[in-house]
Amino acid sequence: MAAGAPNQPAAVATIETPKSCTSAGYTLPNALSLTSTATGLTSVIDPPTHYEVYGSSLSALRIAVLNCPARRAAGSYHALTAYQLNWAYTPVATNGVCRLENVRVGLHVNQFMPMFSPGSTTPPSVASTWDAYSQALKTHEDGHTALDIEYATKLATALQNTGDMNCATLTRQTQSIIDSHITMLNTANELYDSQTNHGATQ
Repeated sequence: MAAGAPNQPAAVATIETPKSCTSAGYTLPNALSLTSTATGLTSVIDPPTHYEVYGSSLSALRIAVLNCPARRAAGSYHALTAYQLNWAYTPVATNGVCRLENVRVGLHVNQFMPMFSPGSTTPPSVASTWDAYSQALKTHEDGHTALDIEYATKLATALQNTGDMNCATLTRQTQSIIDSHITMLNTANELYDSQTNHGATQ
């Protein structure tokens, strides 16, 4: 019996799907080390981290932004500004009266935003519309950063101005100051998003 020809793998058609989004990922800001910082507020504002989208039309870019896995993992909106707030101080007691010394507040802010690099075949109208959208988005996210700095500054000032009081009272007062300023900051950011429809009106 003659040997037959060896089986050959069936030909498989390969279709290259253009990439729509790439990103190294996003990490929320970490708390700053306050060990050797000066008193008052120390703020670190990172350069934005980007997820890059690809497309030859505005509709393709919109789909790329909406469906980008890294963007979806980070939140519900096209861009994100996040903060980490921490604090340190030294309680000093004299004859049963306490005060706060060496008050330090740390603020770490970062942003996660889309980026698009027009190619030689990108229609000029697509490139200019993206530029306008990107600038407006950055303006909105910078508004969040400004609020974060504003309320972190207020927290540092409030802690530095607590004055002398009964030690137990100072402990409660200090925690109340911290809690109230974090609440005010979060409320300010929520109101800003509500007033601007998360940047849509900007």
